[in-house]
Amino acid sequence: MIPKSEIIQHVGDQNIAKWQTQWDRTTKPLTTKEFFPIIKDRFITKIKLTTNFMTIVTTHGKTKAYLHGFNIIDSPECPCDAGNQTVGHLIYDCTILRRRERKTHKQRFKTR
Repeated sequence: MIPKSEIIQHVGDQNIAKWQTQWDRTTKPLTTKEFFPIIKDRFITKIKLTTNFMTIVTTHGKTKAYLHGFNIIDSPECPCDAGNQTVGHLIYDCTILRRRERKTHKQRFKTR
């Protein structure tokens, strides 16, 4: 007889595999996929899911590019004058943000 815990584990693994297949095929949450490319790893990674974190990961944060997309402000340009103020720009390129902080955060949230 197969233990109940083994059946539960097997079903869970199958569900995660199915979820991963769907995740790999979708083209919508590209920024979120950069943070969490492998579904199973997300369950292992201990992250406090705050409102601010989720708005950044889903690119629904109040960046200039986001607000410009809704015609709330006139320009998507970042104050650093190096491109549009998107989540990716703020994380990787913005010269106003301190490089040491950026490196620390990138390493903290880096997944496999």
